Amino acid sequence: MMLTPTISGIFYHKKCFQSLFLLVFFSISSCYAEELELDAETVNGCKSNVVAPPATSRAAADAKKLRPPAQGMYPGLYNIGSTLSVYNAFSAMTGKPPAIVYTFHDFIAAQDLTSASPKIRNFREPLEGETTLHPLDLARKLNEKGSILALSWAIECCDFSSISLWYNLSKPNNIVPRILHGDFDDQIRTAAKQIKELGIPIMLALFGEIHPQAWFLFGQDGRTQINNTKNICNQYGDPGWPDGPERVRDTYMHIIDLFRQVGVKNVTWFMYTSTRYMDPTDEHYTPWMHPKYFYPGDDYIDWIGQSAYFIDPENRPDVDKEVKDIAIALKSGYDAWSSVTNRPMLIPEFAALGDGRTSRAKILAEVLTDYLPRLPQIKAFNLANGLLFEANFQIPMLGKHADEVTMWKKSVVNNPDFIYKISYQ
Repeated sequence: MMLTPTISGIFYHKKCFQSLFLLVFFSISSCYAEELELDAETVNGCKSNVVAPPATSRAAADAKKLRPPAQGMYPGLYNIGSTLSVYNAFSAMTGKPPAIVYTFHDFIAAQDLTSASPKIRNFREPLEGETTLHPLDLARKLNEKGSILALSWAIECCDFSSISLWYNLSKPNNIVPRILHGDFDDQIRTAAKQIKELGIPIMLALFGEIHPQAWFLFGQDGRTQINNTKNICNQYGDPGWPDGPERVRDTYMHIIDLFRQVGVKNVTWFMYTSTRYMDPTDEHYTPWMHPKYFYPGDDYIDWIGQSAYFIDPENRPDVDKEVKDIAIALKSGYDAWSSVTNRPMLIPEFAALGDGRTSRAKILAEVLTDYLPRLPQIKAFNLANGLLFEANFQIPMLGKHADEVTMWKKSVVNNPDFIYKISYQ
């Protein structure tokens, strides 16, 4: 299956295929790659019981990080492009500003990914879909209104829209191997100093959804698909760990260590996976992508999470057949993460898909007030709301139907289980 963007421009094309496009990541891979088969030789030496390596740095005792609410959860907003105006409009429509605002900022610009000397996009360069607004400005403006910016400083292995990638006729880029080699350390330190000078709290993730990125980080070169390597565990690092997740883990550790070296104390670090993560009914499920292989430990990560895109199973609109109900979208990943850490869970990308003709008020209310409270580790979610999502991914903006706004005010804004006042530790 392929999704064709209806908004023109390199930015929108790229983000459609590298963020929300991963909602149907595995259905796409089945179109272009052989079905995943890992025989005994391929997994020889891989360990099922692993423990995160010792931390090589620790957060400062006076670090200021987002504290999860003791009860309930923070409601938030997810948007790419014109994020501040969408935030203001959403706040006016619903009556309160979201507690958390999530968006993307590319680690390296798309046109620079194959350069011999790529330049990191630091935090003074414009955000995705913006002409002048950069992450530091957005963080300050949100902070003034009582919200915190959650930002994916998105390291991207691949152009997921490339057919040649899926047919193994082209390779992922070499950015992750070069990060681990230390090639970008000075640039990363410069970016870290910008966050330190910002002073106010910010949340940072790397990679966006880590699971599909790791799929392409195997082999000795760190640029091989999991299903095209002779052994998934003995080509990098610890010979008992699957190499793709291990490289993601080590990238987090390396960059966080560098931030700590320059004295950054205002970052809440998070990492998250994709919808239907660890769903055993998915044809590309593999135990070697379990979060225990990604997770660098509580000394490094403050929040964990997973995307959740779902439909109303009782009133299914005309949407992609791979999209399932909330339990299938979320529960397997929730259970897997919960077996690894007690860190609070964030749903950075949360949305009920629809055709725009049918109100989603009922299913959103049920999920928010009935289903999510039964998963106590979930302490925040960000509703996907924006023109990009509406145009390309059958996610109507809230307000297409008046009863959706009424529902939101009743079920979220005026519900004491949803906490708008954020606190720090």
